[in-house]
Amino acid sequence: MGTYDTRAVESYSPEYFSGYLSETYTVDLNTAHREAVSDMDTELRSIARQDILRRFDEAKDIRLNVRYNDETFKHIMVPVYATSFFFKNKNYTVLINGQNGAIKGEYPKSPAKIIALIAVIIAALVALWAFLNRSNDSFFADNTQYESGYQVVA
Repeated sequence: MGTYDTRAVESYSPEYFSGYLSETYTVDLNTAHREAVSDMDTELRSIARQDILRRFDEAKDIRLNVRYNDETFKHIMVPVYATSFFFKNKNYTVLINGQNGAIKGEYPKSPAKIIALIAVIIAALVALWAFLNRSNDSFFADNTQYESGYQVVA
């Protein structure tokens, strides 16, 4: 779903949700903290690895010394729009990030349409190849008579 610009979100206030359905947090603070630290460590390790690989051929035994200071938390409101629909006895759920428009979810795929699209692409490539090949052949086939030979002078 993408990330949120947490500097632009509003702090939680129950008045904002008066008359609307909303979901409260479902992960306790300690679990959320562990997941956040794990995600940050993974991202920092990836950044360090990419930096090393810009200068060297391989990166082994990457060690990070990370300290998090002045950690705080607050409930925030993030706009997430959720919908789901049934198609051919299967439920499809779609989530939309209301801040940046990123969409996450599944949608029904038609095998017939996928095959048709691949066939059209292949046909277009074959037609292009044939056109280019015919153009190259006609360039050399201008019916000009060339004589080759040489004369030895003694």
